[in-house]
Amino acid sequence: MRVNQQRQQRGAVAVEFAFIFPILFLLMYGIVVYSYVFVLNSALNYAVQESVASALRVAPAETNAARQTEALNRARAALQWLPQSQRDRVFSNEGQIVTFDQSCTPEPAVSDCIRVRLTMPIQDPALFPRLTLPLVGTIPPLPQSLSAEAVARI
Repeated sequence: MRVNQQRQQRGAVAVEFAFIFPILFLLMYGIVVYSYVFVLNSALNYAVQESVASALRVAPAETNAARQTEALNRARAALQWLPQSQRDRVFSNEGQIVTFDQSCTPEPAVSDCIRVRLTMPIQDPALFPRLTLPLVGTIPPLPQSLSAEAVARI
């Protein structure tokens, strides 16, 4: 009699595990994905802050092209830890990363500003595998891209 009850209990444990495992798996997957997205967002913010600061350290007699080169080099160095495929996502459109504006502040007396904007698409192509579940939709929901921007007066 005792052996028969143990077999029934083992079957119940297997059924319970079959119900709980997908939920735990999705929970852990979401934690990993959102943690990495948070790290990427923090890295982009750090990279733009460092690149603007390094562009401001360029000698005042230098041209904007020198500032632009210095800012791009510093942003690349700050994101060196990323895999090459992810760095390529960030630096795919280098012409629009570092820009110089005449109107970055509402004050008309201020003439030049440097603006560094890094954008990393995470949806197209997808950076993370996404799961589509019936009645739930796509998991995890993520933004189209991550971006960070820093502006400084020259």
